[in-house]
Amino acid sequence: MSEIVIEQLDYPQNIRHRPEMYIGSTDNADVIFREIVDNSFDEVHTNDSPCDKVAIWNNQKYFIVADNGRGLPITKSNNDESMTMAVQSATVLHAGSKFSKKDFLKGTFGVGSSATSALSNEYWIFARLTRDKVENSTNKVKKLCENIGPRSFNKYFYVAKIVKGILEIEEIWEAWQVYNFIGVDIPFDAMTIIAFIPDTDILVSPKARIPDSIFYEEYISKSNYGKDLKIYINGNEYTEGFKPYKYQLVTVINSSEEKGKRDRWNEKVTVLCSFELDKEKLESPNWSASINGLNTNEGYHKRLVDYAFKTAFEKYYRHDFHGYHLWGIFINCVCLAVDPSFDSQTKIRCSGIIGITYNDLDPLINQFTKIIKENEDEFNAHCDRLKAYISSLQNIGKIDLIKNSLPIVAESNRAEAMIPLKLVDCTTDNREEAELYIVEGSSAAGSLRQARNPEIHAVLPLRGKVKNIVGAGIEEALDNQEIHDILASIGTGVDEYFNLDRIRYGKIILLADRDSDGSHILALLCGVFYSHLKYLIEKGYVYIVDLPLYFQDGNYYRPDELDKMNPNRSRTRFKGLGEMQPYQLKKTALDKDSRKLIQVTLDEDLSKVENLLTQSSSRAQLMRNKNIINDSVNLKKDMING
Repeated sequence: MSEIVIEQLDYPQNIRHRPEMYIGSTDNADVIFREIVDNSFDEVHTNDSPCDKVAIWNNQKYFIVADNGRGLPITKSNNDESMTMAVQSATVLHAGSKFSKKDFLKGTFGVGSSATSALSNEYWIFARLTRDKVENSTNKVKKLCENIGPRSFNKYFYVAKIVKGILEIEEIWEAWQVYNFIGVDIPFDAMTIIAFIPDTDILVSPKARIPDSIFYEEYISKSNYGKDLKIYINGNEYTEGFKPYKYQLVTVINSSEEKGKRDRWNEKVTVLCSFELDKEKLESPNWSASINGLNTNEGYHKRLVDYAFKTAFEKYYRHDFHGYHLWGIFINCVCLAVDPSFDSQTKIRCSGIIGITYNDLDPLINQFTKIIKENEDEFNAHCDRLKAYISSLQNIGKIDLIKNSLPIVAESNRAEAMIPLKLVDCTTDNREEAELYIVEGSSAAGSLRQARNPEIHAVLPLRGKVKNIVGAGIEEALDNQEIHDILASIGTGVDEYFNLDRIRYGKIILLADRDSDGSHILALLCGVFYSHLKYLIEKGYVYIVDLPLYFQDGNYYRPDELDKMNPNRSRTRFKGLGEMQPYQLKKTALDKDSRKLIQVTLDEDLSKVENLLTQSSSRAQLMRNKNIINDSVNLKKDMING
């Protein structure tokens, strides 16, 4: 019997062997580029740093990031006197300057630079010299700088080349040599420049996008630090950042919890919030949100701000707005926290800010109250609009009925919703790529289950035709099990109790036989969405599969393609979904490269569906008309690939 062998992987092999543990996806260089960009913005976010300029390139031989901050330290390392701190930060895992910070930061503590250098064929550090930095540096750097005059240090850069995580070169270059090497003009006196080439032996693509996080940087720098930050992207000044709304507030929320034994704990959080009233429309709130400048549109930080505004608004007007307190408002919040928690390395959802609770929100509530009081006339009119809208509902009991029957998917856990038993769900947590197929018949659903990608495809089978609910109230709709299952699967709630942020699927795809019964079912399903989920149609979530009618010589033909068929050869006509094999459904209904999806929209022609479903004299016509969907619903034929 062989003996168990315990292996230990040291840097850089630990990162190169399991890169996904450190950067999430290896599809491209997005994450390792973002980490270097975020390091420069962390320098902007440091109060005692002069940094107010950052330049970024992603269209050169090297990815390049430069800033005018304090410059990377070339002081000798406390752990290894032969190594500069600049090299240590890029070649030693969990070595960094951020662990004891009192203010928020964006980059990953002690991982970002070392992960980037480990996954790069070349990683260059250029740190501008100062006399005091050289005096406290390694013996090698001191020797390299022996011939530099005392007043000329700032004309030189410390240069380190790292190859796949291993230091290869340490030199001193004049500034002109650095700029000639990187091949770009930096529009300011850079103190730190990082340039790297991703390793395509590990990363599928060497390309990377400009990080979305730059969107909030100028706003944060101005609001929180009083700095007029300038950002340059590929040589041009960036002017597309977030523009705050009419009302703005900056509030520091202090934790009432004692740190105790917690390793992760936030003593305070700074909230930058801006909002304004939409005087044109009274719709669900137009939200955008961020943690530390990252585009984090979901999570705990939004709930804190929502609760604070709700408390202030309802306390000021002494009225229960039944969850409509933010309707008709454009609102953005940027929370700056030392140690927030995220669901994943992609950081798209904030799972918590440990130390900050709803009990700590009085300063934020008071700020909202102050703005409401100072602009009372405008908010009075807004309050009247909300009250009129709520009173126009049939009754508040209707909302309670929907809440009890269709609980909105919980933010923290998809599984907390009452998911129908017959729904065969997908596994992905990425709602944009998830697709729900609402399919006619259990036989077709069975074939679809065999053909689907279980990660992204969910299947909800229907038994026969759903009830015609056009013109009916939600109570009647919820009494029908098939319709109830459709609404529960989607997860948004309906009518007045509706939240698009909780939708469980990026596409809702209707699939039925290509015959009169199938057309009738599709029309009835469109009626369900038209009556109680109209917003999903408006926002482009609802599609119909344009199924083929014939199969000939290995090709599929839809009704508008029959002229392409060979009339002299035999052909197979599909009588229904139940006759199609799983591989055929995969090709024609599931595969994004070969299926055809038709998007349902809400133009005036949709009223024809309502007429056909509500006028008894038209129902015979509905049953006879095999093209009822094409005739009665405005469908976008150009939606070829979903």
